[in-house]
Amino acid sequence: MTSLAVASPPSSRSWVGDGVFLIVVWALVSAALLFHQLPLIAAAGPLDPDSQMRLVEVRDFLAGTAWTDMLQPRIAPPDGVVMHWSRLIDLPIAALIRLADPSLGREKAELFAISAWPLALYLVYFFGIAGITRQLFGRDALVPAIAFAIFAGPALGMFLPGTITHHNAQIALLTVLLALALRTHRSESAGVAAGLVAAVMLSIGLETLPLVGMIAGGIALGWAFDPIRTQPGARAFGLFFACGMIVQRAFAAAPADWLTTPCDIASYPYVAVAVVGGLGLAALTQKDPMYLATRLAGLAVLGIVALGVVAIVNPTCLKGPYAQVDPRLIPLWLNLVTEARSVFQVAHDSISQVIAFYLAPIIALAATIRALARAERTARPGWLMTLACLATAIAVSLWQLRGSTFASVLAVPGLTFLVLEVRRWGEGKKPLAVASSLLAVYLLPNQFVHMVTPIFLADAFAKPAPGAATTAGTLNGQAECSARPAYARLAVEPTGIVLVGSNLGPSVLLHTPHSAVSAPFHRNTGGILDGFAAFGGSEATAREIVARRHVGYVMICPADDEMGIIAAKHPDGLAARLMRGDRIDWLQPIETSGTLRVWRVSDPTLSGWIDTIITGSNVPRPRALPRASELRGTL
Repeated sequence: MTSLAVASPPSSRSWVGDGVFLIVVWALVSAALLFHQLPLIAAAGPLDPDSQMRLVEVRDFLAGTAWTDMLQPRIAPPDGVVMHWSRLIDLPIAALIRLADPSLGREKAELFAISAWPLALYLVYFFGIAGITRQLFGRDALVPAIAFAIFAGPALGMFLPGTITHHNAQIALLTVLLALALRTHRSESAGVAAGLVAAVMLSIGLETLPLVGMIAGGIALGWAFDPIRTQPGARAFGLFFACGMIVQRAFAAAPADWLTTPCDIASYPYVAVAVVGGLGLAALTQKDPMYLATRLAGLAVLGIVALGVVAIVNPTCLKGPYAQVDPRLIPLWLNLVTEARSVFQVAHDSISQVIAFYLAPIIALAATIRALARAERTARPGWLMTLACLATAIAVSLWQLRGSTFASVLAVPGLTFLVLEVRRWGEGKKPLAVASSLLAVYLLPNQFVHMVTPIFLADAFAKPAPGAATTAGTLNGQAECSARPAYARLAVEPTGIVLVGSNLGPSVLLHTPHSAVSAPFHRNTGGILDGFAAFGGSEATAREIVARRHVGYVMICPADDEMGIIAAKHPDGLAARLMRGDRIDWLQPIETSGTLRVWRVSDPTLSGWIDTIITGSNVPRPRALPRASELRGTL
């Protein structure tokens, strides 16, 4: 029978051996990822919009933008957009750039930073998985656990060199938080660290709010059912989680903004819940009520009070982080965002994607339930917390695909249990039968295999479209639209505002000195709505938006998914006409034969910032940011 007792505390010697193993495996996998990705990002830069926008934010920070100034003036100028992102991710990337800049120069320093940062987090992820494995299995399961961690496809994609979104930090910290939470029953210091990690996770982004809440609830219930062993760890978690949330808010925002109540960042409503819940838990654990019912009642009252605080501070936030999103954006734009799509929308497009994203977590869910049933009594709280987190992540992923990254990571313990069960079953049986069974266990829930196989098949059987172009044979389609070489012609034009689909707004900001009306961030409500209206509406509507927004350039990429959808729905709109090659009287072609098609607004009544350059008029202009080459000598 597979041993599922609580593992004894690991010795320092055993951790050294495991640490060497983890570092060696990480180095080998990182070398493979660098070999695959480095030539691509060196030539094209980061390709996903979030990573591109993050690098723009880092450049702003290095150029002198204040820590608490999250205004992005080049999105939808002249007002700009206040981003909901955290500087906690900007800081290490900026530090790596500044460290490498004197010896490599700014361009190569950026390449170094955007390659090193996700791989550094990948190592943290490995150690987090190892910590979870230690708590649930002991040392015997480390190899299969790391194997499943490597091939957790959605998570692996977040650690590729060039990917500097906050999602990879969230994944790495989730593994660390769960590993610490599984130790709080016997370690007060684990409770301290878990509370601080939970606060940092929420400060970085609220995607992990359901999981942090589930883990916090698990620690609280662990105290309710076993107060003698868990009291020090639970009290420390509550206290340091509350303090951590207060500190993060104090540093993340200017004093004037401390009591503002946006629902999409770890603002006042969430801090209030953390303070009530965390300090309340610390207070409850100060005494040891005799009866379980009394402890459960205390926790129930605490939960009701915490929800009541949110209802008082900002009841809208009870509906979640997206509660304040303009409802017009949901059908028009948000439902088109890949990571925000539901399982039904994914299934409508591709059953293979459903298999790739959901099969492994579902198998792991069944295996984790089996492990919980087989575990010894003392080990059950850990398995129950793991099961609750996995079920929560799966539920989130059914609503929004973004949850699949966390589900793929939380599936690792359950899948590891299956390997151990096959090993146990194979004792005394023929080696071929055991090897075949192990191979099936490793391959059947292998998300990486399920994700790349359809791509290889499509590449093998697809015929390139006539005239289709690629960048050095490495890019096609949507990725080519975002690559640095495609923006060379636009980058040398006089600085202006570009009307472009939201997908490519960050590419314009990163690769050129221009501003963009639209970018794919939910706070850019006006810019996104104007972008869809201009490209999908009548010519009169497009002209009105161009004039009101002082647009100097119009740009499309025929391979951009968003432009394709708009053109298909509105065959008489501006996007469809430009893709067909129709002549527009008030647009002067700049580049119409490459990956991108770019026009200058030629009507003097429409050409906004271009008029400023030509006539010297006093039209207000968005804050211009220097290029990387101009910054090199000033830092």
